[in-house]
Order: sequence, then C-alpha cells, then structure tokens
Amino acid sequence: YDPHSSVTPALLDRVVVESPQYEIQQLIQQYPDALLFFPDEGSMKRLHSLFTVPYAFGVKVRDWESQKIESLRVAGERHMIAGHDIIMCDDILSRGSTLYEAARELKERGANNLYVWVSHCEKTVLGPHIKGVSLLDIPNLITKGYTTNSIFNGDHPKIEIIKRF
Repeated sequence: YDPHSSVTPALLDRVVVESPQYEIQQLIQQYPDALLFFPDEGSMKRLHSLFTVPYAFGVKVRDWESQKIESLRVAGERHMIAGHDIIMCDDILSRGSTLYEAARELKERGANNLYVWVSHCEKTVLGPHIKGVSLLDIPNLITKGYTTNSIFNGDHPKIEIIKRF
C-alpha cells in the first residue's frame, strides 16, 4: 500500500501496489472547499495526477550537512491557501519535521484548518520531537490526522484510522 519508492515493489515478485486515491478522495468529499497540499516534491509527483482538484506543494530547503529542514517554500496554487482549509497528503509520518515546516508555512499564509492524510503513521509522531512536544500537540496547528493501521498502533485524539488492513 502506497510504497515510498517505486524501487520497493520492483524488488519483489508478484506485488500489486495499492494507491491511497480512494482514501484521499473521501477526504476531498468530506472537506470540499479544502486545497490539497503535498508537503514535498516526492509526494506531489506520486499523487497529484490522481486528482483533478487544485493543489499546492512544498519545496524543502535542507542543510545537507545536518540533513535538517531549514525552510519550506510553497509552489503551485499558493493564492488558494489564505482563508481555506488544507488537506496535506503524504506517504509516511515519522517525527513530523516535514509536516511541521509545511503546516507552519501554511498557517503563516493564512490557512484555516489543516487536515493530514498519511498512508503510514509511525508511533514516533507521538513523541516530543518538535519544540519538546508532539507535532499533534502544538496549539492551533494540525486539526486532525487520518491514516491506516499499517504500522500505527498508538492512540491520540487527533488521529483517526480510516483504512484497516
């Protein structure tokens, strides 16, 4: 289900790759006025062609020595962010640094509610990795997260499992 790279299924025999298109489409229907946002170019390249709605995406600026994200530049339909809800879509959420930078930038641009879809959510997101707290516990940032139970076995009031295996 939604592998991070095309290399993964290429290394295995008899693999059928399942797309998260249905789950994301359900969120688009639930939040019809929301703008799709892909937090990095990788998720944008994998997912944008599955939908016919406007979108924006993040371009990470990294310190290549430390591997830390220094900032995130927004591309695409930037003019549609202010005053709108956003559905951020990615394949995996670990500690939350990419989504934090994206969410911070979207909020600075006037976004309302931020909903997150990730195909695979690690329990590590519940740890105090961003400013000493979980990404989900930063006030006025993430409204709700949606994921699968592929690897997530934690519990948080802002996370809802919408696909089970």
